[in-house]
Amino acid sequence: MKIINLYLGLILGSLFLTGGVFLHNNHIDEPRIIQVTALANGYDPAKITLKKGETVKLVVTRKTDSMCAAKIKFPDFGIPTTDLPKDKPVTFTIKADKKGTFKFTCGMNMLKGTIVVSEK
Repeated sequence: MKIINLYLGLILGSLFLTGGVFLHNNHIDEPRIIQVTALANGYDPAKITLKKGETVKLVVTRKTDSMCAAKIKFPDFGIPTTDLPKDKPVTFTIKADKKGTFKFTCGMNMLKGTIVVSEK
């Protein structure tokens, strides 16, 4: 009986540890999610800092009736001008593959934000 309990304990422990490793690895591969709010007077946050090589998901939500904030563009990341419907999150995947400071703006270039990519 003690041997069965020992084997059962080893099997369950192995499954627990293996599951933990798999969950940990999957978590590492998921991009960081950054919430951005488009307001009448700009973006919050207006400055986003990333590490070179990092992939993030920017979830942008427009919270104003201002038509200036109705569109957003990330030209340095190959993302064209995109509509931002009010109160509906829009997700953008950003791959920070080069170091530098990059702008994102509204469709009229009046509201501005920056993405700063630094070395790892």
